[in-house]
Amino acid sequence: MGTEDNRQLRWIFAIGLSLALHVLLVVLMVGIGGEDAPSPVVAPAKPEKVEPDTPKPTFTSPSATTLTPSATTAVTPSAPTQREAPDYKTYTVKSGDNLSKIAKLDGSTLAELAELNGTDIKTLSRLQPGQKIKVRNGIE
Repeated sequence: MGTEDNRQLRWIFAIGLSLALHVLLVVLMVGIGGEDAPSPVVAPAKPEKVEPDTPKPTFTSPSATTLTPSATTAVTPSAPTQREAPDYKTYTVKSGDNLSKIAKLDGSTLAELAELNGTDIKTLSRLQPGQKIKVRNGIE
């Protein structure tokens, strides 16, 4: 074997070793999360509601005379409306909690919790003890 052959073998070995190290690094990075890391959840697609072709109502603007209040028109305040109870409960994050554990205890998914809290899963998963989050069913 000549010097040129040795040089080519060294390059092939170096490239192969580099490729193997890169693959190992990616596998380790993906596998680092373990059980505590939230797994990505894909929300099921909602079926589209197909409605039959019906004529849509048209809007006609009222004339200016119907909008002008008269001197005899009295404005009466409407009765106060009762506030509806929220469809969520508040949970205070404890030390050792993670989003997957909270979702499991609540009986909801990561995507549902993120939507309820108005954020994405990645942001919501950065929980701190004492932080308050919204949950659907409540956790004891």
